[in-house]
Amino acid sequence: MKTRRGLAVIVAALVLAVAGCQNPNDGGTIAGGPPGATVLAASSCHVNTVNGQPLPDPTCTPGVLNPAVNANTIHSTICVSGWTKTVRPPESYTENLKREDIAAYGFADIRPADYEQDHRVPLEVGGAPRDARNLWPQGYERAGTSPRGYGSESKDKIENYVRAQVCAGAMTLAAGQAVFLGDWWTWRADHMPRSTW
Repeated sequence: MKTRRGLAVIVAALVLAVAGCQNPNDGGTIAGGPPGATVLAASSCHVNTVNGQPLPDPTCTPGVLNPAVNANTIHSTICVSGWTKTVRPPESYTENLKREDIAAYGFADIRPADYEQDHRVPLEVGGAPRDARNLWPQGYERAGTSPRGYGSESKDKIENYVRAQVCAGAMTLAAGQAVFLGDWWTWRADHMPRSTW
């Protein structure tokens, strides 16, 4: 009897501990590891080259949305200056994941400093902060790991432009998120003034 009671207490404690680790910004995924995903095997992912420009592997990095951000909450989340800092995962999480992803993508350049662990759907338009399926190692142009005009620095400009459009009411949140679930480089060429590139 004591053994069953002791086991029941341990199980209850574990359930509470796991519940306490849930991250409300990721729809209840467990913090501290790649949610909803296992460590990817080396060279199991490939950059998806569209029109000669780099995009993440749609199977390894399909993009995931933050359920806390929706059309009714944008003015208390993404449209608030500095809000992304409140949900951005710490480097202790992203740097470990970046090393794993560099191996998974099979990049010849394995220096973590040459990549940004980038959110496919950016935090600026409601991408999931910690979900590994929304993070990938995007090359820096300054490091030569992405073509000039098509690396992390250039994607940041698209993210800021799309967020501004959503917050101004010129674009719906769903349309803004869809930009990053597709080919954002072609979208940039078709929709952004060249002066903003």
